[in-house]
Amino acid sequence: MSVLKKIYKDEPEKLKETASANLEFYNTNPQMLTFITSMQLAMYDNDQSVSDTRSIKMALMGLLSGIGNSIARFGIASLFSTIFAGLAMNGLGFALMFFWLSMLISMLVIKLLMGGIFRV
Repeated sequence: MSVLKKIYKDEPEKLKETASANLEFYNTNPQMLTFITSMQLAMYDNDQSVSDTRSIKMALMGLLSGIGNSIARFGIASLFSTIFAGLAMNGLGFALMFFWLSMLISMLVIKLLMGGIFRV
């Protein structure tokens, strides 16, 4: 909301319209959220209509949710679980902790690479 206030500081009616358009159900993968939100805010900043911006957001939400879930759940998780399960079977007691740490770091890197910081 604070970014929308910055974009529409001189247009209170447009701010109200945009804010009410963003009060709907929003479902996507957490790693892809920043990319979609950054694109949406860039469109608002370039004076695109609320309906066009909403359409792009809705189209990307489902698509990137599936891609993000596939990468996170089936790609990275299976790779790290294979590596650290082998280490745990060889007696490394901290393998589970290293697995979770590796997963958290990789998800954070993906989120940052997808536009994790809003710049408007």
